[in-house]
Amino acid sequence: MAAAAIAVGAGLVFLLKSPSAENASASASASDLKFSETNWDLGDVSMKNGVNRKEVDVTNAGDRTAPVIDLETSCMCTSATIVHADGRKSPTKGMPGHGDGGMAGHSAGSDVSEEIAPGETVKLLIDFDPNAHGPGGTGPAKRTVTVKTGDGKSATLKFSAVVVR
Repeated sequence: MAAAAIAVGAGLVFLLKSPSAENASASASASDLKFSETNWDLGDVSMKNGVNRKEVDVTNAGDRTAPVIDLETSCMCTSATIVHADGRKSPTKGMPGHGDGGMAGHSAGSDVSEEIAPGETVKLLIDFDPNAHGPGGTGPAKRTVTVKTGDGKSATLKFSAVVVR
């Protein structure tokens, strides 16, 4: 009788710890996020024209909600914001460790807490300020934007530009 109870208990523990049970409550992974572009060249970006904005569509192709917990850029001249179809926006984020996120009004310290529902497409707005490095900051630039998800994974987008006066 005791052996039967132990066997039943062990079976319940196995079922509760099985990968399918764990995955049922898991969130979508960064690999479930599909980006309309992951690498692009802005070409010549004139300092006279100010901030250059790129919009990238991000779609959750998975069957679970994808929590986005942070956005990071590789330089203070770049920032990123998630915008949902209904107009809700994430905090605008920049390079970690740069107080205001690099560009005025952007947050480096607060976390992002966005959820992208299965099948939902959001806009990732990426702003590149060619004036951020001052009048001598001309020439080639290569930057990244990293989207971090709740599963500890991330997706990195890359772009290049040539800053001209």
